[in-house]
Amino acid sequence: MKFPRVFRSLIVVTALMFPAQSSALEVVVDQSFNGIRFDWDRTGDMLIRYRPVIHEGELHVCGAYSNRGGRTFVRLGREVMRQASASVSGSTVVRNLSFFNVVSNANNSNGLEGQVANCVNTGRAATAAELGTFELNVRDGKYRVR
Repeated sequence: MKFPRVFRSLIVVTALMFPAQSSALEVVVDQSFNGIRFDWDRTGDMLIRYRPVIHEGELHVCGAYSNRGGRTFVRLGREVMRQASASVSGSTVVRNLSFFNVVSNANNSNGLEGQVANCVNTGRAATAAELGTFELNVRDGKYRVR
């Protein structure tokens, strides 16, 4: 599965619309998940898979990600997710996506499919039509990690 490559730039991707296939707390990454892959100075990369889910009438944000390139890139990945957010219809529904499940980069070749995605309930009522306006936002610019 191919995902767009970007180099430390703003990423806004529209999610696919699919109903939950299991409990919103234990969703397995499959082809219905959107994905973002980007490089860090050609020495490391990050893959993020995500999907909005309506469970019991409320919007849940589900996702998993992996990093490749060593300890610095693991810390960098955590910071990227901490500063990321998700929105519906242009309105932010959750900030700090560090709840996404971190999985081994050994799963990158299959796009993390089969891995468990962690979910969070936004507490916001949502309709299936609104899922088409779902966006994952990753901050543009430099990140600093220690």
